[in-house]
Amino acid sequence: MTNIARLFENLSAASPVTAGRAALFLFTHPLPPAIHTEAEKRLARKAQAKLDEAERSDLRVNGYRIASYRFRAATSNSRGTVLLVHGWTSNAAFMTAPVEELQQRGFDVVAFDMPAHGKSSGRRAELMDCVLAMIAVADRYGPIDQVIAHSFGGPVTTLAIASGLSRGLTDATQLLFIASPNRLADVTEQFSRWIGISRPAQRWFEDRLVEPFGVDLEAMDGNLLLADCPNRLTVLHSRDDREVGFDAAEKYANLGEKVTLRPLDGLGHRRILHAQPSLAAMFDAVSA
Repeated sequence: MTNIARLFENLSAASPVTAGRAALFLFTHPLPPAIHTEAEKRLARKAQAKLDEAERSDLRVNGYRIASYRFRAATSNSRGTVLLVHGWTSNAAFMTAPVEELQQRGFDVVAFDMPAHGKSSGRRAELMDCVLAMIAVADRYGPIDQVIAHSFGGPVTTLAIASGLSRGLTDATQLLFIASPNRLADVTEQFSRWIGISRPAQRWFEDRLVEPFGVDLEAMDGNLLLADCPNRLTVLHSRDDREVGFDAAEKYANLGEKVTLRPLDGLGHRRILHAQPSLAAMFDAVSA
């Protein structure tokens, strides 16, 4: 048992509410990206150097300063705008691998850092605030023709689309989810197992997490939220992903003909963002 699991086991036994509150704090205070090896450090430097080429603008959203980035198309006739949405404990820099090719293909590319991530302000990142930040960025740079979202960026995108609150995200906006979870309940279940909280503490944490949306946890289901949305969805997912299981991609495929599932192999959860097979699949989907 890890130290954190032992701590939460003791907290859960003493007070499920205290344990749930601690779990919520941990869940909503993202740590910096984990970068350990020399290869990871080189990749991070390369990603940041690409991000530094963008035109940066800051937006004020619900008390946060949200850093947004724009890469203009390399051709005179723009084919539209692609919005990149990073995952939890990540930032916009790690979404830059496809930027240059997208520019060459005539797309403007926009990215942003979620609250408490990257260059955006804050230490706490509520799911609702991440959704509001995405809506604000989409409205600033829209209409958005394509969204490319990685990992937790998928649920953020789903909620932004399903809310109907964004002028920049339309029925014609095409979606591309990379290694994204489908149900929020799967995310909270995995997180709760990792930290070792009891079921009562987990329920308290989950209830408070979704409280701003006015629904219960079971309603935070990608298929339920996207069922009535006409947006086309392409899903890229590696079968060996240990952070978000491949079954999440298979669940999206149950939405029917509007979904294209592109299974990949050997690319894990993070390498899929910059490996050549997944980049080729991204460009195929965006250009379709």
